[in-house]
Amino acid sequence: RGSAKGDFKAATDAYALMVETDVPLNEKTFGKILLACNTSKETTVDHIHSWEQKAKEHGFQTPIIEGIVLHALAVKDSVEAAEGRLREIIKSGRKPNAVMYATVIYARAKHNLRAAEELFDEMIAQGIEPDNYCYTTLIHANAEAMQPERAESWLKDMISRGLTPDAVHYNSMIHACALNGDFNASVEWVKFMIRAGAQPTVITYNTILNSCAKSGQYERAEQCLGQMIVSGLEPDLTSYNSLIDACAGEGQGQRAEHWYEEMVLVGIAPNIYSFVGLMKAYAKVGHLAKVEFWMRELKKSGTPLNYVAYLVMISACRKGGQTTTAQQWFDDMKKEGVTHPKVYTALIQVYAFSKDLENMDKVFMELRANNFIPDTYTFNGIIQGCRMANDLKRAELYVQKMDKLRVTKNEMTLREMLKMYRKRSSVGKARIWLDKLEKEGVKPTAKTEAILAGWDPFNAVHNGRVSGK
Repeated sequence: RGSAKGDFKAATDAYALMVETDVPLNEKTFGKILLACNTSKETTVDHIHSWEQKAKEHGFQTPIIEGIVLHALAVKDSVEAAEGRLREIIKSGRKPNAVMYATVIYARAKHNLRAAEELFDEMIAQGIEPDNYCYTTLIHANAEAMQPERAESWLKDMISRGLTPDAVHYNSMIHACALNGDFNASVEWVKFMIRAGAQPTVITYNTILNSCAKSGQYERAEQCLGQMIVSGLEPDLTSYNSLIDACAGEGQGQRAEHWYEEMVLVGIAPNIYSFVGLMKAYAKVGHLAKVEFWMRELKKSGTPLNYVAYLVMISACRKGGQTTTAQQWFDDMKKEGVTHPKVYTALIQVYAFSKDLENMDKVFMELRANNFIPDTYTFNGIIQGCRMANDLKRAELYVQKMDKLRVTKNEMTLREMLKMYRKRSSVGKARIWLDKLEKEGVKPTAKTEAILAGWDPFNAVHNGRVSGK
């Protein structure tokens, strides 16, 4: 019972009682304790080694124990230890089985996919036939790495060895296509899996819906949900939230509301991301009143709040320069005990875009007082606000803060400052700034070159330096 629940203490207490009452120990005894090590959050790699040693002392150095140890080491994310143990088994003359290799392949794939594939080749070279789990790991790892072609090659290799892919393998293929935004390929894989005798699951369709949500293809998402229902599957909360997000991506607030109502009608309770999706749909088209409406509905629902809802709400205020509304919701967030640097950044940008630099400064100081570190995006918003308010001196002060906090600059930082220098015909400062950022690894692109094009005094100096004059 202790091992099943991941209760390491319960498992070891039971072991102590067995020893105390002279109950014979066997392979299963140590296997169960090692499984508890595997699933318990309190245990470490040292616990695994300790109980493996005890198993050896009682004569249970068996493939089953070794397999559990390998799995436990892999789960504890000790990749080197897991692979090292596999090498020890091989060096001792014992032959590892497919499960052992699959476990190490799984651990290695999370950090180094090519190394995991090399382990697979090594296993084949030793005459060990791979099992479904080996392929599950490699197909899924390549899907996560956005390598659909390699994922497909592993699926074909699996079939060529006489193994039958199931819904898990096909879902990974669909996931790979979805991550690459290839909706048509995702649909084709659904058709293929049906022809192969594997039935799509809710996860299958949710994977495609999530892809539609990320690319804002709400009509395709609606088609996908319809096909899901026709196939006899019941959409879940994830299905509806993905569909609402797909509508949000194209600013289709009414369609998002339709699917929200449909979800509630079939008895599925919305969560915070259902409401956030509705807010995003109206924020996309600048309908602030509707964003506020759904924010209030979220609060009335009693759903636990997080920073994401406030981030969407406050960011929506930027388009219309609604600083008062943004500040009210920011204050509401603090009353609810929610805080996050991204929300501070959103409010900073509301003030920056409204050219209210004094309040922008106040929010920045509050952010720092709360020990949050502003990032590149935060500073770029501030510098952009300074440029819009024609306040070069303030912009330069914030650049100094970036240097002090060691925040990375990017091309947007470069462009915003160059725009201000050009407006003032500050050729020297523009040249110094360009040189400084080039040394920091920021290379000007076509957008930056467009700012400098036609600025004859700058180009005369720049061309002179390039030619060595």
